[in-house]
Amino acid sequence: MRARFLRPLLLVLFLAPALGSAQKITDNGAVPFNPAIKTGKLSNGIPYYILKNERPKNRLDLILTVNVGAVLEDDNQNGFAHFCEHMAFNGSKEFPKNELVSFLESTGIRFGADLNAYTNQDETVYLLTLPTDKPEVVETGVKVLRDWAGYVAYDDKEIEAERGVVVEEWRTRQGAETRVNHAHRNALYFGSKYAERDVIGDTAVLLRSDAANARRFYTTWYGPQNMAIIAVGDVDPATFEALLNKQFVLPDGIESRTKKRPTILLPGHADTKISIASDPELQTASVEMWIKHPGDTIRTYGEYRRQIARNLAGAMLNSRFVEIAQKPNPPITSAMTAWFGLVRENRMAYGRANAAGKNVLVAFNTLVTEIERARRHGFVESELQRAKDDLMSRMEKYYNERNTTESGGLAQELARHVLERESVPGIAHEFEIYQHYVPQITAEECSAILKESLTEENRVFTFSVPEGNGYTKPTEQQVRSLLTAVAGKEIAAYVDNAPTEPLMATVPTPGSIVKSEDVPEIGGTRLTLSNGATVYLKKTDFKADEILFQSLAFGGESLGDMTDYATISNATDVVDASGIATFGPNDLQKMLQGKNIGISPFTARFTHGMRGQSSPKDLKTFMELLHLYHTQPRIDKDAIDSWKTRVRAQLEQRDKNAQAALIDTLQAVMSQHHPRSAPFNVAMLDKIDPQRALAFYQQLFAGADDFTYTFVGNFDMAEMTEYVKTYIASLPATPGKQKWMDDGMRRATGQIAKDVYKGEDPKSFVVLMIHGEAPFTSKNRYELTALSEVFNIRLRELIREEKGGVYSIASQGDFSQLPEERYSMVVFFGCDPNRADELVEAIKAEAGALQENAVADDYVQKVKEIQKKEREVGKATNSFWLSNITSLVQNGESFSVIAERDNLIADLSVSQVLAAAKKYLGSNNVALFVQRPEQK
Repeated sequence: MRARFLRPLLLVLFLAPALGSAQKITDNGAVPFNPAIKTGKLSNGIPYYILKNERPKNRLDLILTVNVGAVLEDDNQNGFAHFCEHMAFNGSKEFPKNELVSFLESTGIRFGADLNAYTNQDETVYLLTLPTDKPEVVETGVKVLRDWAGYVAYDDKEIEAERGVVVEEWRTRQGAETRVNHAHRNALYFGSKYAERDVIGDTAVLLRSDAANARRFYTTWYGPQNMAIIAVGDVDPATFEALLNKQFVLPDGIESRTKKRPTILLPGHADTKISIASDPELQTASVEMWIKHPGDTIRTYGEYRRQIARNLAGAMLNSRFVEIAQKPNPPITSAMTAWFGLVRENRMAYGRANAAGKNVLVAFNTLVTEIERARRHGFVESELQRAKDDLMSRMEKYYNERNTTESGGLAQELARHVLERESVPGIAHEFEIYQHYVPQITAEECSAILKESLTEENRVFTFSVPEGNGYTKPTEQQVRSLLTAVAGKEIAAYVDNAPTEPLMATVPTPGSIVKSEDVPEIGGTRLTLSNGATVYLKKTDFKADEILFQSLAFGGESLGDMTDYATISNATDVVDASGIATFGPNDLQKMLQGKNIGISPFTARFTHGMRGQSSPKDLKTFMELLHLYHTQPRIDKDAIDSWKTRVRAQLEQRDKNAQAALIDTLQAVMSQHHPRSAPFNVAMLDKIDPQRALAFYQQLFAGADDFTYTFVGNFDMAEMTEYVKTYIASLPATPGKQKWMDDGMRRATGQIAKDVYKGEDPKSFVVLMIHGEAPFTSKNRYELTALSEVFNIRLRELIREEKGGVYSIASQGDFSQLPEERYSMVVFFGCDPNRADELVEAIKAEAGALQENAVADDYVQKVKEIQKKEREVGKATNSFWLSNITSLVQNGESFSVIAERDNLIADLSVSQVLAAAKKYLGSNNVALFVQRPEQK
């Protein structure tokens, strides 16, 4: 149930055998289809695509694409394309109401994560991830897709019940962004039915239109000619093909449904359309450029070359925008260009600029001036080479990971092939295409393609501006006058000032490893260094081109002066914004372009450290950065002024945001108004002292002996240990380890209820917290997690399915160790303001029922199976191991806790859930925060 999002043209990531020189690349040659994908058609005419892929193991991603969406609705069906998606989960031939979700949860499938769907203006897509260790589950999954395709029940009672759920989804989408986007629709989709269909639909139709209209949309458009089946995962293609032919039998007569979706083009217009909208709750001022072109399909290598050149042109423009945003007093906080499919038959050249100040015309001038600069003068070789290096680095990463690419991404790539005609040559041959063409592409070629794409014909500019608070809402005449002025003014060519010196001129004198120990619980090694630092290394083959990193030390913000909280809480951001060593942020950005690395320092309440990632080939540069972040942080006044300008633009309208007001109130009340809980605002931004920020940063990061460094990924062990000695063991040590300090903040106790009146939309957001003291043990943490999982299922069944009161609702259990051992269970949801109190009472009643009566065993079995399956997948990822190692180090716990969690899952019982409910839901510390619309 996800909305369409804007995306640049994505790279194809499919696993395929190397085609080598057997496939000759010529401009007129046809790009081949990946031969590893098994294709065919069922007897009912539905095409299928099957690809064997073993990451993750014992998993299968299934997709049913339906090439129909909201644009095909009649007026009395406005919203029913999306409504049909909802009804697919409300009863079918094989699965009566609730039995579909219940059965799949019992096999380890999580609703929302592994079982989902989305609808947009053009398509409806159903997604299902299955475990493959039991053939009967895979067979049932095929039946699920089959029922979605032809056997949805459309029971009158279920239609009436689902109306409320869909209206609640409509309610969650309401807000300033929705309002201004609606205002822009007629300009953007000029003269098209797309302007009349926003997917979620008309609430009058959703609540009152005859149920027959929903059924009619389904029976009209859900026919084989509009469908395709995609299966990617750990299955034998031939076996799965036989299963499809056996089970995917549709109702008699469905093959006669021959109504294929029509071709719907956006009408052209010679003039530039301008739409200007404002809203008092809008958070930022921005301008977007949309230039409509016919949809393009890559069939030949020459067309592939054009796509590569276009992407390079966009990358160079975007780098220029990044450079502008990091200058002193920037006119923009960010800007970008991209090319993507807006609707089925049209592609967009897109641009966006977010204003740094309150006059959006300044940002608009920057956007169109930079585009015009590139149109007139083109690009320079040095920036093109960096763009090429960056592109080839990413392609090399995809190629290197061709055997470890996960099935979900591959399945969705195939869905784009089916729905948007995206080319699918397979990553091995695609890498060859890039190797062939990228060196040949010239700056002149990129400039020519840019000129073709960024035309005045079929162009639309949309301006979205906060209302009041000093923001300037432009007039259409001002916009047109500025366009004329830019076209007529002198614009100098871009000058590329790129650094030429190395990142680290002198290699540090290495330290040494004084102790090396195997750690069997994590399958890794612990190193103790000569400077007192500790390093954990876990080598994996989960991703061929990925190394994840985190360092951790105790202290964090607790070591700073609370009277200067604005500075200490932003110290790492201020230093990070300044660059490193002798390099400012723009120099550093250019130096690192073409390298798959990233690293940033962080501070939390009681800890601090760094997080990052690297590819194996860029590991040396990564380690240089790590060393420099410890030894050569810098303060750059211009960079900090630029950072403050960007942050200020984000904060100017924060007090207009209803959910921000709720969270600010919650933090203030629950912390008993401790200074640390004060929401960050413009006044605090102005109090930041860069020199004190640098001093506090140096205090935290001066001594490596305070830190534990963890690396997980595909590294060479010998090379890594040499890098550890050179770049970590060489770091200075400081006498005496830093420790966290108690800042005195404690959670408010007792019964608390606060209403926050903010926002004009007819919606409320509710946070209900139950909390108390409990020992911070791995067993307690797991029991709270298991309880929250059971609670989640019960709340979905009760509050969403039975009462139709919410679109989504979640509970989350959490433990804290510092400064004292406490737990919390938080329930949060959005709803109709008139039902907030009723739903809260229902949730409290359910919490009481969980304490009084043992839940049915099937709830516990579902939770166990979901957790078991998720850990099976998680253990084959670098992120799982990095998270577990760092959290257990922080907690001061043994790594045996990792295996202990598996045992706790296996042993979970109904009686444990009941006992956990009594322990954690029976507290007298209950806090309720409800955001309600402003009272007029």
